[in-house]
Amino acid sequence: MLYQDLFFLGLLVAHPLPGHVIHKIVEKQQRFFYDLLEPQAVFFQLERLTQAGYLWRDASSLSQGVYQVTEPGRQQFGRLVEDGLSIYTPYAGSLDSSLLLLRYFSQEESLSLLETRRGQLGRAYTRVASLSMRRFPDNEEHQLVYDHLCTLLDAEIDWTDKFIACIVQEEDFYARLIKAPRSESRPDAGKLAPALLAERAQHDILAIAYNVLSVRGVGLSRVDFVLYFLPMLPPERAKQALTRRRETLERLLTLLEEDQHTERDALTRLIHRHRQVMLEVERRWIEGTFARLTAKAGI
Repeated sequence: MLYQDLFFLGLLVAHPLPGHVIHKIVEKQQRFFYDLLEPQAVFFQLERLTQAGYLWRDASSLSQGVYQVTEPGRQQFGRLVEDGLSIYTPYAGSLDSSLLLLRYFSQEESLSLLETRRGQLGRAYTRVASLSMRRFPDNEEHQLVYDHLCTLLDAEIDWTDKFIACIVQEEDFYARLIKAPRSESRPDAGKLAPALLAERAQHDILAIAYNVLSVRGVGLSRVDFVLYFLPMLPPERAKQALTRRRETLERLLTLLEEDQHTERDALTRLIHRHRQVMLEVERRWIEGTFARLTAKAGI
């Protein structure tokens, strides 16, 4: 319920809205967060929040009634932003687990996938940066989200470029990387052509890895969803939410550092390094955003 509650409270925290207007907004935004927002459940969610004391509705019908956030609702909104930022979802979803399956692709297939991925990431970065400046030049919420997304895309592009360069330039790099642990048996299928993988759809784990590695779509993550609402908080509360995010990232970085010293499998170490890079980049972004927020508020 965290993300649904955050959406409705965030939508109404600035000013009240009639139920039918909220429904139209959800229908319009669903394509961005289809797994979080369901137009058919809008009035159920609004009434649930009303019963919980977070919203107040006048005596009109559900669709015509005007909803507004109560003081307990404002406090809950702040808690939800903090909680949402303290949850870490790996960037690019199942990318790391898909990298582990590289040992079942030939070097040529892996290079092809990574080069396709690099192209998709580059186009996504250009699209996001252009969209940010063209459509939302003065919108603080959108600028924050797009800046976060562009920062991570840029880091992912840089990491992918270095990974491709290692495979191409370093002799035996790929052979050492994909060497399976002794306890792991390699399937007879071994090298599967991309055309075959594309046909086997979602029922085959290698096909899923193929789709993820070649980036079948790059979009907003759940943390971007939460970040959109950060500027709506009072400055001190926003800083508190960013602090929780930074603490979460630092804990994960510590755990990864410990794992790096004990992990013997080269491919797993590469995956850990990828996670470290993305966590470190986001931590620096959080620190920069924290500094800007502090300067803006004159704190």
